[in-house]
Amino acid sequence: MKQNRIIYTALMALLCGVAISSCSDADIKGYYISSDYIKSDAELLLDGNAGTTSYHVVTNGSWSFSNVPSWLTVSPMSGTGEANVTITMTANPSAITQRTGQLTLQTGNESRVISVVQQPARESIEADANMPVFPAAGGKGQVSIRSNTNWTVSVTGNFFTVTPEKGSENAALTVECQPNDSEQERTGYIDVVGTNGTSTRITVSQEGVSYTLVLSPDNVTVNAVGAVVKITLDGDAPWTATSNQEWATLDKISGTGAGDIYVTIPENIQTATRQATITVSTSKKSLQCAIMQLAGSAPQVSYPTVTNVGKYGATVSGTFSSDFEVTEYGVCYSETNEKTTIEDPHVSKTVNATSGEFSFDLTGLKSLTKYYVTIYARNKVGIRYSSYTSFTTTGGVPGEDDNTTPNL
Repeated sequence: MKQNRIIYTALMALLCGVAISSCSDADIKGYYISSDYIKSDAELLLDGNAGTTSYHVVTNGSWSFSNVPSWLTVSPMSGTGEANVTITMTANPSAITQRTGQLTLQTGNESRVISVVQQPARESIEADANMPVFPAAGGKGQVSIRSNTNWTVSVTGNFFTVTPEKGSENAALTVECQPNDSEQERTGYIDVVGTNGTSTRITVSQEGVSYTLVLSPDNVTVNAVGAVVKITLDGDAPWTATSNQEWATLDKISGTGAGDIYVTIPENIQTATRQATITVSTSKKSLQCAIMQLAGSAPQVSYPTVTNVGKYGATVSGTFSSDFEVTEYGVCYSETNEKTTIEDPHVSKTVNATSGEFSFDLTGLKSLTKYYVTIYARNKVGIRYSSYTSFTTTGGVPGEDDNTTPNL
């Protein structure tokens, strides 16, 4: 009997040694050998986005979860035996760092602490959809950034500044806009770019200043001899002025607000009218003055008047008028050519006048002979002849004493 007891004791000691050795090995692996056991994974790796994953519970009894982090939900929270549970996670608010947590799986007298690691989320940057339009006077405004990453700001446009120029996660950008001196609206952009190149664009718009400008007159007609035309501006807008013709020159080509522009129009010696357009432009509109210049013309001459008709002569009178100075006038006559010109016998005088009366005594004519007469005047544009008239000298049939070459 004593021997049997010794053998039993040795056997029990051996079994206990094996059991102790086995328990130690099971603890290293996360397994428990007892009336309750848990063989579920002790670590859970999640991606950074919102979603769900399945977790396999391996136990031999009733189980339940506790100490669940606020960003996780477990369904179901309890059960019996082996089962799959659904773990739902919210997105990691950071695209830069992991977040970690722990939850506990309990069954009977055993428990397993499960470590949870969530990877950084996908990079995200958003901004307010609408930024107020700045007035022409400029000012400050703010736009909100919602982000889970580090970001930097780049600006397109030189009429505003943005602070801060870089940051992390959510922030408010302050936009300071300079005054706009132009009537034109202007637009710029703010690009907020994340570490991995994710970006969002914010449009910055500013109204143009409200200027006024009026012009008078809007059309003018000037004589061929030329003139200086005054164009009057009224208002407060900055402006520039141009002429579409080289011959119409301006005394000034830019200014601000009210004032006068003087346009010098030279003489027009062409026989066609011509037009110049003066354009005064602000940054938003254009005003125009059309200047019509009459064509240049040869002098006007009267119908010739013939008096004092005699046997060998007569007196021819007339008048002339012209926009340009007349430099020559005279009388043309012929026995055969009704439309006499300076190619025929003529008498003339030089002068510098725009109008006048004249009278010429024709001498050395043939007696009893019909003569055709015109008068003419010349200026820088050209020469003009009057309508012709005729007269007949007195006396008998021309004889040997008559002068066959008058004025020679």
